[in-house]
This record gives sequence, C-alpha cells and structure tokens, in this order.
Amino acid sequence: MYNFSKMTLYPIFSGFSEEDIRLFISASSVKTAAFSKGEILLHEGEECREMGLILEGSCVGETFTESGRRDIAAIFNEGSVFGDVLAMSRGGKSPVTVSALTNVTVMFIPFEKLLSADCINGALIIKNLAALISEKYFSLLFRVNCLSKLTLREKILYYLHEMRRGSKSPTFSVPFNRNQLADFLSSDRSALSRELSRLKREGIIDFYKNTFSIKK
Repeated sequence: MYNFSKMTLYPIFSGFSEEDIRLFISASSVKTAAFSKGEILLHEGEECREMGLILEGSCVGETFTESGRRDIAAIFNEGSVFGDVLAMSRGGKSPVTVSALTNVTVMFIPFEKLLSADCINGALIIKNLAALISEKYFSLLFRVNCLSKLTLREKILYYLHEMRRGSKSPTFSVPFNRNQLADFLSSDRSALSRELSRLKREGIIDFYKNTFSIKK
C-alpha cells in the first residue's frame, strides 16, 4: 500500500529509514483516504486534530471572498503536509478550504498521538514539523510582501524576481497556471494576461506557459 522508499524522501520523514516509517505508521493510528479531483478534504472554518500528508496527487488551499473570487493560499504536492498548525492548535479553525486538484491519496496523522510515549519516532516527526512550519512562515511572508505592492505590475515583478532567486537560474518555472497565478496575486486573469503581455513587449520578461525569464 505504501511506497516506503519514496516516503523516505518526504520532508516530514527526514532522517527516517524505510523500517522507521513502517514502525511509525503501525504505532501512530494513521488513516489513509483517497479523494477525487475537486473533492473537498478540509472546509474553511472546520476544526481538525489530524494533519494530512499527501502520498499521491496535489491539493490547493484557498479562500473565497464574499463576491465569490478565489484566493489561493498554497498548493500542496506529493510529500507536502497540510493542516499541521491547525492540528497543533487548541480549537483553531481552518483559515482555508483544501480541495483536490487531482485525484489524491492522503495519510491523516493525529497530532496528539505524536506526543504519546508509545509513538515510535514521534519526537523526530515533531522536529521535522517545526522545520516545515518555519518554511511555511517564510512562504506566507513572501506572499504578504507580494500583495503589499501597489500595482499589479509590481506584484508580478516581485513574484517573478523571487521565483528566479529561488531557482538560481535565468529561466525558471512557476507552480501556477494563469488562473492560479491570478488568484495568488489577488488579480483577475484577463488583467494578469494583459500586464504579462505588456512586460513581454517591453522586453522586461519573456515567457511560454509557466516558464519565465527576466530580461531586465
């Protein structure tokens, strides 16, 4: 059922052997569930005491404004964890809705079980979670800085410069399609497409689908 070799590469299992993962799963009361594309895994405002580890597929965390516009907070791919901070909280409610972008398989891990003495390697999981939460903090700070820019052009250029810095390459890919990027930037797709086209005509950027390069 589980691909233990692949799971040793997941950040939450950093420092684990295949046997360590087997022992952890057998001792921690995890549950595994499959969801179809478009199905909701976690509703905004819902309480949850389990964190989700994506074994296959990808999900999106999003909110919806009163006008119905979607605002993407994060994309979760294979090996990603969602709901970790929520599971650690005392009665916290989810700030986002998590839904399946593709067919997905998710392992749900009860956080409180990690604290019990009989949970093998629970302390190492918590250590790895602390590192993941730190990364999420910086990702959130990046988005806040991006959205604080006054114009859509400034938001786009800030986003692309930071993505290039992270890739360490002049040509880089972004994890969003146009709709998702518009949602991430709190913009409208047509406005985003127009501004990207202007930047390309002006020789500032070049792009094909979700691959970009910055010229100036």
